[in-house]
Parts: sequence; structure tokens; C-alpha cells
Amino acid sequence: MESTPAWAPLICDALGPVAIEALLSRAVPYVHVPRFLDPAWCEEVVRRFDTALAALPDHQSLQMGPAVLDALARPVEMFVDASDQRTYFAYAAEDAPRVRELFRGGEDPLEKMRGIWRAAGWREVPAVEEHGPYHPDAVWGLRKASAPPHIDAYERDRTVALSRFERHINYNVYLQSPDAGGGFAVYRRYAPAATGPGRFEPVLDPAELVGTERIEHTPAPGDLVIFDAMLYHEVTPVDGTHRARIQEHSNVLVDPDRREFLLFA
Repeated sequence: MESTPAWAPLICDALGPVAIEALLSRAVPYVHVPRFLDPAWCEEVVRRFDTALAALPDHQSLQMGPAVLDALARPVEMFVDASDQRTYFAYAAEDAPRVRELFRGGEDPLEKMRGIWRAAGWREVPAVEEHGPYHPDAVWGLRKASAPPHIDAYERDRTVALSRFERHINYNVYLQSPDAGGGFAVYRRYAPAATGPGRFEPVLDPAELVGTERIEHTPAPGDLVIFDAMLYHEVTPVDGTHRARIQEHSNVLVDPDRREFLLFA
């Protein structure tokens, strides 16, 4: 089923208060900002990413669910089944500076995102647990992947410091397109606002969504796509054997009552 004018992405030149409120009110499936980063700068960031990875074999061909990826910062989703969650925090302290170094001397999407939320009247709070701070964002290159319809609800499926936040927004800034595939799609279905294991379905069988309205976006370098993470979404099969789908990614947790937000990956 194709999207209808009543449910269509908001495409705008810049992310601002109106777009943020549209996301929080669930008036739109996602917001798309073309050229959030200049495509020429994306090429330079990708060059730096490839150079950094060449010296980090332990950051190459990592497994995250069904995905094979290269990652300068190993996101928390890679450690959801780890027996000791402190492993993630140990890596985070080492990995995070490598991500910031990618954007040195040019526009940094994380700092740009922070500035946008602050300018809209929100206050950033630290994303931290007793073991240390979370990554604020991650940059990875998908080599081979596909993600069935799912939501992103790390903080809802366990009791952590992040669990108090009512809303979960995700964003991706796309830096390089893959050899083939790698589309981003959303379905017009939200998971319930529940917490705790078994209270919601993090992954759905596509058969359950037959007939559900669906929109697919083909990312271009520089694109920002930001959306409600409780909206079922998927990544179409990626072939990045020679040319990975490279992106900067972060989760934005939001407390509308306190007008607070944080970023983690």
C-alpha cells in the first residue's frame, strides 16, 4: 500500500521546532532534511572512516543481529545479550573519540543535532549509567544486512537510567550509499507505550503488516532522516560488499514534561 497525502514525510530545508513537534505529535512518519551535511563533506568523512578502520581490524566485519558491519564505535545494541554490560562502557570510553575525529574541522552532525534541540528550548542531560557514559552516537558501514520490521526500545526492555524517558526518536545521517539496496521504510503502526520484557513486540513478521501503509526512502549522501523509534521500520537488504552503506546514527530520548533530551548509541 502506498502512502497517502494524510500520512507523508515532512521534507524541509532544516530541522527546527516545527519539525520536532510534528515528530512528537506523530503527525508525520518521519522528517527528511536533504543535504543536512554537504555531500562533498560526506565524501571526506567516508575517506577518514575507511582510513581509521584500516588500522582497526577488531572493528571490522562485526555482527549485530543479522547485520555485518564495520563500526568505529560499537553501539549498545551489540551488547544486549552480553553477560556483563560493563563491556560496552569499557569500549565506549575508547571508541567515542574516534567518531568525533571523523568530523574534525568540518560540520559535526552530533553537535548540529544538539544545537537544534537546544535552540528549540530543550535541555540536554547526560546519558550515563553507574558504569560510565553511553556513546552519544556511532558511525558504521553496513556490508551485508537487512532488518525486518522492528522498533528500537533498548531503554524499555530493561531497567536502566534511560528508562524514565517517555519518547524515543532515532536519526540517521547518511554518508555513503551502498552497492545496492539499503532503503529505509516505515509502516503506519506504532508499538504500544509499554515497558518491560514481553510488553511489546520488538520485531514483527512481515506477514502481520500485509495491507499496512508503508513508505520507503532511498537515502542519498547528506540526508537526515529522523523518526519515532516506536514506529515499525525496516532496512531493505543491503549489498555493501565493495561500497558499504555508511551512516552516523543516534537515539534521542525525550522527556516532554521536563523538556529534556539525551543522545546515546
